[in-house]
This record gives sequence, C-alpha cells and structure tokens, in this order.
Amino acid sequence: MIPRLDPITRLRLRRFRRIRRGYVSFLILLGLTVLSLLSNYVANRRAIVVHYQGEYFFPTFRFHDMATFGQQDEYGFDDVEADYAALRARFQEAGGGDWVWMPVVPFDPYEPDFSYEDPPPNPPDSRHWFGTDSQGRDVFARLLYGFRISILFAVALVFTSQAAGTAIGALQGFVGGRFDILSQRFIEIWSTLPFLYVVILLATFFKPSFGLLLVIMALFEWIRMTYYMRTEVYREKTRDYCLAARSFGASRRRLIFRHLLPNCLTPLVTITPFALVGAISALTALDYLGYGLPAPTPSWGEMIDQALDSQNLMKQLQRELGTAILLITHDMGVVAETCDEVVVMYAGKVVERCGVIELFEGSRHPYTRGLLDSILRPGRTRGDGVPTIEGVVPSLLDPPPGCRFADRCPRAEELCRRQDPPLEPVADGHLAACHYPLEAV
Repeated sequence: MIPRLDPITRLRLRRFRRIRRGYVSFLILLGLTVLSLLSNYVANRRAIVVHYQGEYFFPTFRFHDMATFGQQDEYGFDDVEADYAALRARFQEAGGGDWVWMPVVPFDPYEPDFSYEDPPPNPPDSRHWFGTDSQGRDVFARLLYGFRISILFAVALVFTSQAAGTAIGALQGFVGGRFDILSQRFIEIWSTLPFLYVVILLATFFKPSFGLLLVIMALFEWIRMTYYMRTEVYREKTRDYCLAARSFGASRRRLIFRHLLPNCLTPLVTITPFALVGAISALTALDYLGYGLPAPTPSWGEMIDQALDSQNLMKQLQRELGTAILLITHDMGVVAETCDEVVVMYAGKVVERCGVIELFEGSRHPYTRGLLDSILRPGRTRGDGVPTIEGVVPSLLDPPPGCRFADRCPRAEELCRRQDPPLEPVADGHLAACHYPLEAV
C-alpha cells in the first residue's frame, strides 16, 4: 500500500519537478545508480544464463566449474570456474540447442586481456569500448564498478553523517543552556583535527577498507550539519505554532519530531546533493593518494592515477606519433620499464651506451655497475647495508685530465688518471669509456 502524501509534501514535489535541470539531473543520477547496482549483469565474465543439455544455469548466483559443461583448462584441470566466453563459442560452433547469454560487456573489472599485439594500455575498440588500463583490464567495467562503490559509499556516508548531525544539532538548539555550550566547544575542538593526517595514521596500522574509511569520514562529516540544524531549531522553537503546541501540553518528543524537524529540513535537503558529490570526491582523492580502497578494487582515484601516469602517457604518445622520447632520470626502475636504449653519463661525459637489457645484465663501466649495485633487491636484510660509491663528483669547472671517475673507481690505474678513455665498443652494440672495462655478468 502506497502511503498518502500530505498536501505540503505534494506541493514541494511539484515545485521540484518545475526545476527542469535539477529534476533531470536527479533522474540521470538515479538511472546511473540503478545501472551500477546491476553491474554484474552489464559487465562480467560470468554468463547471465546458460542453457546446457536441457538445464538452465545462473552463474552470477552460483559457481559452476568446467566439469559441469565438459570443459578443461590448458593444464587439464576441470575443477576451476567455467570459461563462459569459450563455452558460448563452442555452442555457436556446434549449432545445437545449447546457448549462453553473456553480459553486454563480457569482462569483469579484474580480468586482464593480453590478446592485443601492443602492450596495455590499449585504445578503445569494439572489444573494449573505453579501452584497457595499464594492467589490461576493461576501463568501462572498472568505471561502472567504481561508480557503484563510490555512490554506495557516498549514500552511506551522507546518511550516517546527516543523521548524526541533525540529531546533535537539533538537541543543541532545543535543549540549549549548558548542554549547548559544552557540546559546541567539543565540536569546535573536534573540527580542528586534520582529517588527512588521521587517515594516514590509521592507514599505517590498519588495512584501509570500505567500512574503515566510512567510519573515519563519518567522524568528521557530521559536524557541518550541526551548525545548520542548531540555528534552525533555535529559530523555529520560538515561533507561535511551537509555543502554542507547548501550551497545549505537547511532549518534547512530539515537539521535536512532529513540529520542529519537519520545518527545519530545508538545510538538510539543500546540502545533501553537495554532500554526495563531496563524499565521492573525497573517496576518489584518497584512492588517488594511495590511502583509499586497496588494490585491485575498482576505483575512480586509481583510474585517474593511471590516466595521469607519465610513463603510460609517454608510451601511448610514442605508439600514436611514431616518435622517439628522450628521458632523463636517476630512477633505474623507470629506465628498466620504459627505455629501449640507455646512455649513462658521469660528470658531464658519456661513460656507457647500450640497450636496456644489456645494461642490467652486463654493464661494463664501474660507475654503471656501482649504480646497479646500490638498488635495493629482495633478500637483503637491514644489516647488509646498501653498497655506495665512495668519494665525490669532481668539479666541472676544473675537471681532472684523465678519467673523471678515476678518483672513485676501485679499478683505477695510473693510465686512468693521465689519459681520458674514449667511448669505444666493448661488445656488439655496447660502448663504454673505460681503459679496464668490467666483464659481463
């Protein structure tokens, strides 16, 4: 049975519908929210319905292994989850009465797709509408699932914080006196706590999760609503209708819930849309900074981080424009992941030049070898220490006559201090400026 609305509420709804932009925006947001709640049926590698040998299966509700449909993986196992894309191709090829109904986007937000010739990220096409990210995952699926997480988080946060703020603010305005003064001083002190520092501190000791982030943000978001509700209740409780109700013996509960709150909800209704946007933005910002939901959770912040990733952007521009990129860096990890050819310089001179694989597998100059040895590697303990290159870089205003690395090189001889070594081949496609080059590892 649908409850009947009072005339004032119906009038307010009619006024809201007349505001076309607000009403249409509300319908769009509502439609996107409903769509995100149905994400499992829009973007998923699991089939919606499978008809096999006269039976119906619903994989989104129940796990089915490969043995159920007569499949085996590449290693011969049949107890893993069925491959529904391959199953649909098999049914279509057989042409019988079996069929598979897949979602519109047959990829979930966690599944990588490395079927392209180029490494990810890949541009949009008919297979992936919005392309793939740096891990080969479907961007549309991650965008849709990320919106579902964001909107559910925002609704839960706004409901919790607005309810707490409304209750506390209403009590402050209605009770007044010492309770109002003491609670207001507490709110002022609590509002000075740095929210981001609290999140960083807690993320150090606890693994961030949906519930933990919701609790942390709710502890700070309720404060703003108390200011508005306190002021509204202070004003409304002095109105004639409230004084008349009190003179007729209305209880405090009836005064608050029947008379005051219904007439004090204007700030709540006004602020709620902005609070939703703020909650989504806050979660996105935390995910972008690395203090939000843990990987590989679909997250708008993590997607923005990938979109702004300079390495991915450089690779994409290089493929699209067919150009070379000159990268100057001291980060050997970036060199290993990004570069094809490496030129190592010391004190303004080139000391080694080779391919990136040759550099890491067989550097020949002592300076390059010292740089690679200083990289932290798995298996090292704190007591092992980090190898360093002793000495200081020579002055470029008055460089030494010989090799500029001679005073810091453990292999240096008198020839190194007297004569500057030329850059010459030490292997096929490998140049080094050293009188006594190292052997390849």
